[in-house]
Amino acid sequence: MLGVSPDSVESHRKFREALNLPFHLLSDPDFVAAGLYDSAITRTREDGSTVQAIGRSHVVIDEQGRIADVQNPVKAAESPKLALEKL
Repeated sequence: MLGVSPDSVESHRKFREALNLPFHLLSDPDFVAAGLYDSAITRTREDGSTVQAIGRSHVVIDEQGRIADVQNPVKAAESPKLALEKL
């Protein structure tokens, strides 16, 4: 399992250690991976300006490297159950 966000490598290290996560987090500051998986979104701030962000989604890739499931968007609480159902 991997997690991807635009946060820095150092931020990911601290977050992973603080929560004792059993998976790696990938830094994607230029939204390359997010764009490839259609997870890059544009958010509008209260002042009307826009910012690029990553929408929560998950992709299940099977042992043969095939995409078995995509949930986009997905709620954090529902993601593990949905992913496990596809595994």
